[in-house]
Amino acid sequence: MPRLCDPPLAPTPPDLSIHLIEGRRRRYGICNIYSFGDVIKKAASPNSLPWGIGGNSSTIRHIGRSPNEIYQLSYQDFSIIQKSSFSGTDPTGIGGDRNTIWDCGLYYYSGSFSYTYLEQRSATDFSVVQSTTRSSGHGYGIGGNASSVWYVENPPSKVYELSSADLSVTRSVSSPTPSPFGIGGDSNTIWYIDNSTSKVYELSTADFSVIQSAAGPGQTMRGVGGDSSTIWDSRYDNSTGLHEVYDLATG
Repeated sequence: MPRLCDPPLAPTPPDLSIHLIEGRRRRYGICNIYSFGDVIKKAASPNSLPWGIGGNSSTIRHIGRSPNEIYQLSYQDFSIIQKSSFSGTDPTGIGGDRNTIWDCGLYYYSGSFSYTYLEQRSATDFSVVQSTTRSSGHGYGIGGNASSVWYVENPPSKVYELSSADLSVTRSVSSPTPSPFGIGGDSNTIWYIDNSTSKVYELSTADFSVIQSAAGPGQTMRGVGGDSSTIWDSRYDNSTGLHEVYDLATG
């Protein structure tokens, strides 16, 4: 039986199982029955090569390479609400909130890495609002909200805070794990994944140190995002053809 914890934030729904499946912590005054990183629900990604994922508790943005498309997905069942062809090459990350979209990807010329592109896109039609490039590293994840932008490169294995005004670097440190592959969250929370450890992490917004970690839903995780009450995750496996998106528990 679920146990009572903090006072309800909304009336108890007639079907309590809806709350438990959705996993929205404390919304109905019931403690979360999941541990950090547990899978609450999952579905097939609409893209056969899913990469970044992000958003907040009521908005999911997702990006993939086959085909190159950006999606807005339903937070209830991961069905497509909106999609658009993606103008870049090799997209890797996406994040933001209801009104803001950050994305990144890799550009190759004649088979060799040339630069990482970083962009802000319109939340209504996915058009590019601002963009910049970085030639010093391979960008594999971006997220945050309107005021905070988190970003990872691999190589070099580094975590960054970027300016929301022009996507310039505000601060950076070596990543706490060898192979960062996704990052997201909000101004007070950072979610982060590592491809070599197959784990999902919470990092400190103060110094990017690890607060907690757990095994992810499987190997080859490709994206993570969300907010303080939500974790969205994506992965694919070339050997099995698996391509899925997940709602993970915040603990």
